[in-house]
This record gives sequence, structure tokens and C-alpha cells, in this order.
Amino acid sequence: MATDNGLSISGKIETKTYNEESLPSGWDEMSDKEKLSVLNGAEPDEEQTDYNTTVFGMHEYFAQELDPNQDEDEDVTHLAFGDDDTEPDVTNDTLSNEVFRKEVTEYSQNDNELLASTFIDTDEGNGETFREVGLFAGPDEADVMWNHSTISAIQKDSSRTITIDVTLSFDAE
Repeated sequence: MATDNGLSISGKIETKTYNEESLPSGWDEMSDKEKLSVLNGAEPDEEQTDYNTTVFGMHEYFAQELDPNQDEDEDVTHLAFGDDDTEPDVTNDTLSNEVFRKEVTEYSQNDNELLASTFIDTDEGNGETFREVGLFAGPDEADVMWNHSTISAIQKDSSRTITIDVTLSFDAE
């Protein structure tokens, strides 16, 4: 998406699933960050890449960041999942039907790219079919949606873990 000021924002959602039987020994004693690190080097059982829609909440945040009179300091905090596959729109501020939410496991930002990775363990989000994701910034009480994407359906059950990497890239044109 290109903005009026020449800034181009693009993003992608990479989803990888891993079956429980392929997880290493000692898995249950690891933290989510350790699990995510182990899985980053493993071959997933399934993977998909989808592209997202950045929404007004993120655009407003970046506009405020450019104003030296503002004191905004929000980082991404949560990734939410929904079971609706309605096409996202830039005016969205919530998912169409949120069914699960988790704190971002790892977050990094360099000059022109933001990466937020979230790990979902075998005992989380079970019984849900994930069809949409949204990245949120700010505290739970006042969080702001930054992006919204539909994804290929993932039926979550206790036999699989999932990693989701949301990458947002910013380029000046």
C-alpha cells in the first residue's frame, strides 16, 4: 500500500505448523521463546504465506510518531486470531470474529522492517479454525490494530503447534 506521503507499507504473514510427534525431548520445560527458537530451525509439516492489509490504526500511530509534540511509544503486543474470512479493509479496528489472542513471543524492528513472531503451543487455541489474524499494539485496555489478514484455514488441535511471523516493511518512494 502506498500512502500520500510516498511511504510504501507491505506485509506478509508466514504460518508454520508442526506436529506434536516431531517436537524434541524436553519440550515441556522450554519457554515460548525457546520453543520458537527451536522451531525456527526445524522443517514445518505445513507452511503458508499470506499478505495483509495495514489498517488506519497503524497509519495514525506512524503519523503521531512523526509529530515531535507527541509522546507515543507503543510496540506491538498481541496477535489475535479469528474464524471469519471476510476480506480485510483499511478501516478495520477489530477482527471480524476474534476467537483467540496471545502475546507476541518475539518482536524486533530495524530501520525499515518490523517482525513480530508468535508461538501457539499444543494446549492453546484448540478447537478453533483460524482464518484471520490481526496484530495489535498498546495495552489490552486501549490496544490498536495495526494489520488485518485472512489466512488459509488452520484447524487448531492439541496435536500441533503453530508459529506466525508477521513482517511489515516500510519503504520511502
